[in-house]
Amino acid sequence: MGIDYIRPMDQRLWTLETRDRGERDARLAIERFFLHWETLPRAAGALAPHIRTFLDRPNPAVQPRVALVDVVPPERMYVRLFATDRENTLGRNLTGENALDVYPPEIRHLLWRGAEAVVGRPCGWLTERIVTSAAGASTRFLSISLPLLTDPDAAACLVNYTFPINRVEDKSDIALVNAVSPGRWIDLGAGVPHE
Repeated sequence: MGIDYIRPMDQRLWTLETRDRGERDARLAIERFFLHWETLPRAAGALAPHIRTFLDRPNPAVQPRVALVDVVPPERMYVRLFATDRENTLGRNLTGENALDVYPPEIRHLLWRGAEAVVGRPCGWLTERIVTSAAGASTRFLSISLPLLTDPDAAACLVNYTFPINRVEDKSDIALVNAVSPGRWIDLGAGVPHE
């Protein structure tokens, strides 16, 4: 996927036809998560729900693949919540850690810029990621990041939902995210970054 964007009213990328069952399942999971986020109550005129609303109305079908991340300048992304399936994928719990530490140094700035746009504009960001275990097995994931509103004195926050496109059974310990596509922006009503 090259950098591009989709508007919520357009046909969504994740609902387009594909012959690959794993990719189709991942797209349906992304759609289910997006619809959950989209239907959460929000203040009048707000483009995103408040983090309290997100936490108070969990969807059991999607919660195991969720991460809540505080976006803190300069280039820090502290994990507030790291769900069980995410922990199993990486072989560790990232709660309280800088999420950028699981990415190679050369792509951390891309991730930071994406997170900053998600919470600052706000907009959504759909990417594909590759996670590689210590034993060398790689799994592709489809990932969506969406903004959550916070109180004025709190850090900006995003929710990230990630679903495997191809599952690789690998019992090795620590894994790292070694690649992230530039992705596609999702216009939630405030436009998208122009790159």
